[in-house]
Amino acid sequence: MATRKIKVSWVIVVFVDSKDYSVVPTKWLVQNDTNNLENSNVRLCKWPLGRVTSTDIHDALDPDPTWFEYGIKIVGGNKTYDNFKKAWHVRVEKESENEEVSPILYKEIDHQSLPFIAISDKLYQKCIFESTKTTLDVAKEKDHYFLCQDGSLITIQYIIKPKDKPIKLMVKKFLNVSEFCNKPFSSFVVGMFVVNTNDLCNLYSICENDLKFKCFLIKLSNSKAIALSLCHEIL
Repeated sequence: MATRKIKVSWVIVVFVDSKDYSVVPTKWLVQNDTNNLENSNVRLCKWPLGRVTSTDIHDALDPDPTWFEYGIKIVGGNKTYDNFKKAWHVRVEKESENEEVSPILYKEIDHQSLPFIAISDKLYQKCIFESTKTTLDVAKEKDHYFLCQDGSLITIQYIIKPKDKPIKLMVKKFLNVSEFCNKPFSSFVVGMFVVNTNDLCNLYSICENDLKFKCFLIKLSNSKAIALSLCHEIL
């Protein structure tokens, strides 16, 4: 009697710390929801100890408890691939497209009075993520709202460029976010939210890889707005 072959699929990820691209079996993803991967926010994957070859990734062995967990970002809108060779080819293309691409920074600002910025840091009003031509401008109402990988809706207050390091963003998160509607399905699925614009947390820092989608806010009153996300990747 023939044995039924277990279906294997892969995603393309970029490791947050090293910026390296790789194909990863979906079974290596932490908190993996393969039935709803397109709308999930997977940020970690299991990775074998020692040298990992393309054969290891192709064979997609079950993760071992001794494997490390690494921060990742799934590229291509969480797209999955049933063909390993296709996934590998796309990975090479993505890596080539994004090699040495950094945000372009504009309009340096004086920051002597800001206590959370080092003397060697530089502060900017605007940056453009070159790979998608997405504009972030802290001085323009339409250009500083974003949805993060973890589902947080934020407003970006400061763009900081530390010396010899990637940019960091000082942001505030909207604490009161709700559905615009829930029938026939939740408006969260299509990136539509109702937010209390006065209910924000204190400043905290994130990196550019934490961003997912740019958003626009349509104000309904002094304290309420509708947020609409542009459903294409920032990076």
